[in-house]
Amino acid sequence: MPRIQIPPIRTGLEDPDAANGGNAATGGRTAKEWYYFWQRSGEKLDGLVTYGKHADRPDPEGVAPIPDGALYLEQDRGSTFYQFQDGNWMYIAGVMWGTLSPDQRPADLTAPNDIGFEFWATDQTPVRKYVWSGSAWIEQTPALYGTHAARLALTLANIAPGVLYVEIDRGNVVYQTQMVSGALAWVYVTGAMVGTIIAADQRPTGLGTNDKGFLFIASDATAVRWDGTAWKAIGSLFDIGPSPVVSQIRIKANALGGFSALSYAPDNVQLGFDSELDISGVGGWKALHSTCGWIVKTNGKMSFSGVGGATIGANTGQTTSAEIDLATNLWNFIGAIKVAGLQVVGTRKAAITPPSGGTTIDTQARTAIQAIINVLSAAAGGHGLTA
Repeated sequence: MPRIQIPPIRTGLEDPDAANGGNAATGGRTAKEWYYFWQRSGEKLDGLVTYGKHADRPDPEGVAPIPDGALYLEQDRGSTFYQFQDGNWMYIAGVMWGTLSPDQRPADLTAPNDIGFEFWATDQTPVRKYVWSGSAWIEQTPALYGTHAARLALTLANIAPGVLYVEIDRGNVVYQTQMVSGALAWVYVTGAMVGTIIAADQRPTGLGTNDKGFLFIASDATAVRWDGTAWKAIGSLFDIGPSPVVSQIRIKANALGGFSALSYAPDNVQLGFDSELDISGVGGWKALHSTCGWIVKTNGKMSFSGVGGATIGANTGQTTSAEIDLATNLWNFIGAIKVAGLQVVGTRKAAITPPSGGTTIDTQARTAIQAIINVLSAAAGGHGLTA
């Protein structure tokens, strides 16, 4: 059947040979050329736009001819449109709605006839969009969200580039499907995860080069960012006012050991070694090792203290071993002073009684002894090794 039906424009509408058979009201009988033209035109229009179920779509190999360019609306597939082109039905528009569980996506699609067929899964949150590529369903949902594990469970080959995914269990960090070295991959793009490092290391594990830039903000330590191979500190200073509840500087290599620094106020600075401020509300210092040490500047003095036999993870006291008065530059040692492992000075002893009495008095010796006593005696203004 020709695609174009040319009207008989050189022929009059009325049959000149049918004067006696004409109708007085209409003026005569239609010329047969025009009659056949309209008949054939009607046959072409018949079936040009039809609708029904997918299974009832006219068969190109059937007896009834199908006009080229005819449209068919499939009512049972979301009112999707097909057009008859050069002897084949081709998908042109429309969306089918259904579920992924059970999977209601059509299983009989082919290429090239059904390429571009859209299916929207209404049982997913958010609604997920799939497009038939000719060989597989490709997800083109603009943005997805769910857990980190759910993202990893997705099949990358069935997701279009540019799709976003928000991980709701990792602080709503955002990943995007991007081409990396010729292959589709999930790439971190923005967002930050919040958690702890000191109390419990909640930083995500299993990160790689495509996670570069992942930001982790710790509530008990400095913020860190993944550089593609390892975590790197963004900064080490927490300025949290005159009454800090966490160490303002914390350096920690592993679960045990570390260095903490606090500045409560002017003339009140503390440095802790293998210890950290207890942030549980109890206050004080918590041991990270069986032996801990501190350097404290307060009240115009610098003190050095420590403790041995501490219980790791428990609060511990401080025993001052030495302090210096910064105004007078005088040291105060608590306990003995050793040189090369040997004690040379201990705590102050009682005053030495000057020599007296006797029948034979050596004046020169007594003078020398008294001078020694005075040098040692605190009462006499000496070194103070004795009272």
